[in-house]
Amino acid sequence: MKNAGTIIEKLRRNGGHTLGSIHDLAGMRLVVHGGRGEQDRVADQVGRLFADEVRRPRLIDRRQHPIQGYRALHVIVYPDGYPI
Repeated sequence: MKNAGTIIEKLRRNGGHTLGSIHDLAGMRLVVHGGRGEQDRVADQVGRLFADEVRRPRLIDRRQHPIQGYRALHVIVYPDGYPI
């Protein structure tokens, strides 16, 4: 979970963001070895776990086009409507 200080820092750093646009107030990091194919397989499994929620999972792939050197595959899920 982010704390108030890290949330404020992120809002300041990313000028146009609002609290509602931050999708990583809570989350979990999975380190997957085995290359992109294995990463895609795990992301698909995570997405299927939350497929019946009010909002369908969303995939953000920053592996090919990193932002400030940050490369990751994000699966945003919405348990009870909240982005995680």
